[in-house]
Amino acid sequence: MQPFRALGRIPGAGWRTKEEGGAAEIVRSPLPLPESYAAGPAPQCAGRGLGAQLARKGGRWTVLTVEKWLELHTVCLDTVRGAIAGLPEATMGANPWPGGDSIGEQVNHVVGAEMYWLREVGIEPAFGQPAPPDRTEAAFVAEFAKTERQYQGILAAKGLNRNILFGLARVCQHALYHYVKVAEMRRVLEPGWEPPGWPTSGSWERAVDFVSHLLILGPEAKPQDAA
Repeated sequence: MQPFRALGRIPGAGWRTKEEGGAAEIVRSPLPLPESYAAGPAPQCAGRGLGAQLARKGGRWTVLTVEKWLELHTVCLDTVRGAIAGLPEATMGANPWPGGDSIGEQVNHVVGAEMYWLREVGIEPAFGQPAPPDRTEAAFVAEFAKTERQYQGILAAKGLNRNILFGLARVCQHALYHYVKVAEMRRVLEPGWEPPGWPTSGSWERAVDFVSHLLILGPEAKPQDAA
């Protein structure tokens, strides 16, 4: 997998190679935001951007509630769960292209990214990456469930901390990206296989529709189960 290339540097942000997850990617560590940037009443400022508007209105840096952040995480991980649902163990370890990753390695990388972004904010993951030959659908589903439970506890204890949400937002987007790769690989390995379709839980369309609704409606959004 080709590494992502950093197009520039942001003051105070570090670019570095991610070793966890078995893939070579260039990732940016979270911005070292001051405590005043944590969720809560935004600091007063005289600018014209959205942050300034929220500040003048006494708003918050994130309009989403804890429940919506957790729901977003689940819906995004659902796409990966849907892509490996019913996948035979032999296919999990198969590689459709010479020199590339197997489906199991791709999904293991998704777990690794979840671990990475927790450690970036000083939290030790309560889950781990299954090692061969334990990279099965059941094993990955179990680790994803542990991930979700840990985030439930983290947000319940720490609230809407901006640095934590930065990492959570990244892993949500990351899961959607790797879902596409896993689904493409499975189509090659299992001709005739089709991923879950909208509005089935696990479908990519359902997840990205939810993201769109969150951007438009904020905390009033919910995953769509019908047209």
